[in-house]
Amino acid sequence: MKLLSLIAFTTYFIKNTLATDPERANYPLYIQVFPYDPECSGNVSFIANPPVTDGKGAYSYLENVSSVLAVPAKDDSVTCLNLNKTLPTCFKGNDPRCFQMSSPTNRFTLSINDSSHPVKASSKDYTTGFRYMLTPNITFEYVHNSTKKSENHSTIVDESFLYECHGNKSCEFNLRFTNKTLGGCSDAKTCLQSGKGGAFDSVDKLISTIYDQVEKNGRRTDDSSYISPKLKTISKSKSVNITKIDVSASPSSSKSASSGSSSSSSSSASSIITADKSLVFQFTLLTLALLTCI
Repeated sequence: MKLLSLIAFTTYFIKNTLATDPERANYPLYIQVFPYDPECSGNVSFIANPPVTDGKGAYSYLENVSSVLAVPAKDDSVTCLNLNKTLPTCFKGNDPRCFQMSSPTNRFTLSINDSSHPVKASSKDYTTGFRYMLTPNITFEYVHNSTKKSENHSTIVDESFLYECHGNKSCEFNLRFTNKTLGGCSDAKTCLQSGKGGAFDSVDKLISTIYDQVEKNGRRTDDSSYISPKLKTISKSKSVNITKIDVSASPSSSKSASSGSSSSSSSSASSIITADKSLVFQFTLLTLALLTCI
């Protein structure tokens, strides 16, 4: 009897403790930024929006990126890109869409929302920067930054990241920025996520700098726990819609192209706007307020 009780207890312990999956950040919808690659691929990308909680959609301000991938959650999802303070270009449905920017110099906002994940006309809903940085070997979680002054009065910013190490343990490293590195960027996170005019001239330079800093100052930490992102899976059998955005023109004259998908990206943006007037109106007001403040 005691042996059976011991076996039952051991089985319960293994099932509920040892075999428990680590905590993960849920992303049924997300915005993935590619600073250097124009086709929503490449060795470095960033998840711009925070994990989807409290029924909120995704809304991000972005600048100087090559392409951005929008991954909606549901059939009634509406994805809107707003450029140059004009009416947004919107698409409805759950198909992923890659927005290719015609120039690496750009500023725009992008939102994804649906009946379960609305974007409200409030400044609390938009985000800048990113939550995760994806590289070929490691996915990093952004933690915080700390600013300090050096002896020659130059500003130094340390961006801190968590990553998985030593078998489900958490490690941390700092990526350092100076006035020279930041250049004309509005902040360190935006500078890191930007391609042209950002902190690094190329994706290779960015990757080598990151891995070099991980090797130099990466260390175990018990103060914070790394949480990996659980991103919605994109079916390999379905081609991603591609929409080309002319950053020098209004959305009405921008050209859209479909890349091997049953859902053509050439479908009229105006029809989507007509079908979702209330949603687009709120989105436009929020975008105008955001771009005016930046």
